[in-house]
Parts: sequence; structure tokens; C-alpha cells
Amino acid sequence: MKYIIRPGIEKIKDLPVKNQPREKLRLFGPESLSNYELLAIILNNGSRSEDILSLSKRILNDYGQIEIMNYRNVDNIQKHFSLSFVKACQIVATLELGSRLFNRVPENNIILNTPKKVFEYVKDMQNLKKEIFRGLYVNIKNRLIHDEIITMGNNIENIIVPPLIFYPAINCYAQGIILVHNHPSQDKKPSKEDMLVTKNMIEAGDLLRMPVLDHLIIVKNDYFSFNENRMMKVKNFMNGSAGS
Repeated sequence: MKYIIRPGIEKIKDLPVKNQPREKLRLFGPESLSNYELLAIILNNGSRSEDILSLSKRILNDYGQIEIMNYRNVDNIQKHFSLSFVKACQIVATLELGSRLFNRVPENNIILNTPKKVFEYVKDMQNLKKEIFRGLYVNIKNRLIHDEIITMGNNIENIIVPPLIFYPAINCYAQGIILVHNHPSQDKKPSKEDMLVTKNMIEAGDLLRMPVLDHLIIVKNDYFSFNENRMMKVKNFMNGSAGS
């Protein structure tokens, strides 16, 4: 796949020295850099077909600046962002380190016991240009203990399989799972594929005794909840308990 440098983004070598990311960092400190400039410093260089500034801005624009913080799979990030293995590792390792040291909101302070609360937590997804499938893992009191991007891109329903959803749940000792994905089309009505994925995950959760509490579809200023629309088996999601 060949990328074209986007209008308005210059190559680093064409910028005045004081405006180049590393020089800006040295002269004015990290707060003077945009997020994509910071990412450009981490990645160090682009490719033959895409300048590093274009690459960095594309990643953040297409997939969201908050969502990428929760993306931990090296192979998937390499594939979806068209990156080398080394660059994918750099991104995942850097974001994981930042998350460990400077977590913005401690996950154990977030209670997700209603679809509206889930929407408020993930509403940053509403304007994304790419479709993202996300898993929110909670304890028995619906307290968030883990947040992970499962996959992203087009036709994600074709690659959503139980291991992708339930491995993180087992790993973090979750008691329930809330599935979330966005519709860039801004149509919140679930597709046949959405309903099939939800059905399959509910059945897998029953086998593993790991309940899928809800599945939300996010659009601008709105959402569709399978739970609110009585399309889930779980009846006690609203009262703050993931247990059955």
C-alpha cells in the first residue's frame, strides 16, 4: 500500500531547524510539541513512501489519540498501521510505559453499571474515521479493571473470534465483559454481522462462565445498547453486579 504525503505536512528536513520536533523538544520542552510530533520522535523515521510526520499524523487522525493508548497487540498494530515490526514494538512499549507511569484516570475508579456510563467513558470514539472494536473488562461490581482495543479497521466482524475477546478477560481475572465498537457511518442500527458477533460472544461467554454484559455501538452523540434493547441474556447489568 502506498501512502501520499498529506497537504500541509512538511518533511522534517524541509522545516526550519527550530521547528523540527527534536529541536523543539530541546529548546522549548515536551509541552511545545503536538502529539504527532512526539510520536514522530519515538518512531524516528518514516518509509520510502511516507514521511515520518505524515505517518505519525495519519496514525493519530485515523485511529484516535485515546484509542491508540489501549492498543497493545504488536502484530495487529503492525498490520493496521502498515508499520515495520520494530516501529510497532516502539509504539506499544512506549504507550504501555506511559500508561503504567502516568495513567490519566485509575481504571479501578470507573464504574460501568449502565449503558449511559459506558457511552460517557468511550464517547471519544464517536468521531473516529476507522471502526474500532474494544473490550471493557469489569469485576463483579462492574468496576473497570482493564480496557483493551481488540482490533480495528474495516470488516472487523470477520476477525472477531472468542480468543481475542476472552483471553484478556482471563488474564485480568474479569467477571464480565462489555463490548464496544463505533460506526463511522454514524448509523447506530446494528448490522446482521453485529448481531451475529454479539450472539457468538454471548454463547462463548456462557461456556466460559464469563458473561458478556452489553455490546454498545457508538455514533456521534448517541449509542445503541444491546442490553437496553433487551437483546442480552444478562438481566442484572443495570444494578451494578456482573455476577449472575
